[in-house]
Amino acid sequence: VLVVKATTVKLVVKLKKILDKKDTNIKIFAVIPVYEDHRSLKTLLENILTEGNLGYLDEVVVVSGSKSNEIEWVGSEFRDSGFNIVLLDNPDRYTPHALNIGIKYS
Repeated sequence: VLVVKATTVKLVVKLKKILDKKDTNIKIFAVIPVYEDHRSLKTLLENILTEGNLGYLDEVVVVSGSKSNEIEWVGSEFRDSGFNIVLLDNPDRYTPHALNIGIKYS
């Protein structure tokens, strides 16, 4: 299992495409910690959830420290994209805690 920051997803997907030719079994999880900025999350998901990444990006784990429903709404907007998107809660609201939650999940 390989857990990557969302900003490095494109690079890791290229690596997985190369390794797939060698029958290597690698799973890629993108862990996205987010607090209140649902607009940035939407833009990020639009950039990484492309047809070119379908089949190479195994799961997107969004770990939210927000109490608003906007993050959940953005995540649900992409559920029909063919990607497995999981929304987890980060009650401590700190980025390192969110990353640990996402890593433990994956």
